[in-house]
Amino acid sequence: MTTAARAVPLLNDRNFALFWVSQSVSGFGDQLTVIALAALVWNTTRSSLITALVVIVSTVPHAFFGFFAGPIADAFGRRRTLVACDLTRMVAVSAIPFAIMMNLPLVVLFAVVLIATFAAALFTPTKAALLPELLHESALARGNAFVQMSDRTIEIGGKAAAGILYLAIGPAIFFLDALTFLVSAVLLAQIRISDAASLTITLRGIFSDASTGLRVIGESVVLSANLVFSLAAQVSVAVANTLLPVFFFRELHAGPDAFGAAEAVLAAGIVLASLFAPALIERTNKGRLVVASFAVQGACLLALWMAPRLEVVFGLLFLGGCANAVYLISNVTIYQEQTRPEFRGRVFSTRYALLNLVWLPIMIVSGALAEHMSAAELIGIAGAFTLVVAITGSFIRSIRDVR
Repeated sequence: MTTAARAVPLLNDRNFALFWVSQSVSGFGDQLTVIALAALVWNTTRSSLITALVVIVSTVPHAFFGFFAGPIADAFGRRRTLVACDLTRMVAVSAIPFAIMMNLPLVVLFAVVLIATFAAALFTPTKAALLPELLHESALARGNAFVQMSDRTIEIGGKAAAGILYLAIGPAIFFLDALTFLVSAVLLAQIRISDAASLTITLRGIFSDASTGLRVIGESVVLSANLVFSLAAQVSVAVANTLLPVFFFRELHAGPDAFGAAEAVLAAGIVLASLFAPALIERTNKGRLVVASFAVQGACLLALWMAPRLEVVFGLLFLGGCANAVYLISNVTIYQEQTRPEFRGRVFSTRYALLNLVWLPIMIVSGALAEHMSAAELIGIAGAFTLVVAITGSFIRSIRDVR
């Protein structure tokens, strides 16, 4: 039975259904802003570095604030935290068109994006930590796969529409994203779970709890090995995320519609793989799936360097999306199963923050290098690195043999 067919019992649960619909709505809006911002900055500056700064600025809060996301969410309540984050993002994103209409400098635009991303840095790990409270442990793999599949399905529609909508209505597209955050906040507020807030939260306590995430990961051979391996393997993701807009706009001479279509193709690969990922996880060693899927993604990015035509690029992005879904769903399931419930928020936020902390300097360097080198060449080199990391991981038992 496929994930789509098995999703019906999941959606019969009121809390999970509210959670899923809220993320589907806001997820569509997110894609509009991702494509529109990249196109807007490129058209304004024609600079690969400044265009890359859109991605870099969006990473800074995840890299630094992410360490404290889990403790804050655990203290204030995860549902409350998600609602507050959505409302903050609604206000920030709706400010972007006003900044453009008033011809404010780009630094103001980046500041608004930074505020929205601070909320996202708190939202993302909290979302992952909340899911086990909505589903039985036996349904976690299916739930993770279904959320991943549906998120990417919405992403396909959002990114495919984003380029066309941006060409049609311009900066007004950001108002649509703001509206989706409002709808998401209203839906999340209806979830009925025990969400008691701590009355004893202190700054010292937040720092102490943040260190707990590092301690829990460090005490587990499985989690610590997976963390180091995944951080190294996903270096290529940081490079690709930063330089794909430059690759399309500058080197393929494509517009925002083609870039949006490419991102939709990548998401389509994630959706397809998400359909079959739970069955693979149930029948196959999770560690081997993680290693193999990282190897496939590295090979796809390496091949992108040599891709002569847009159709070939689309095919490689689709295959890379398939690999992305497999290692992401497998990794999330490993962390959920290997972490005690009371530590999940802190562990997920720590892992997420470390990932973005590693990404940040790589994004800055790759954006600067792209001023003097081909974006395709840099993406290919990063893919080769991921492939080497995956091959190395296949010889390490604590990475390869996780069930």
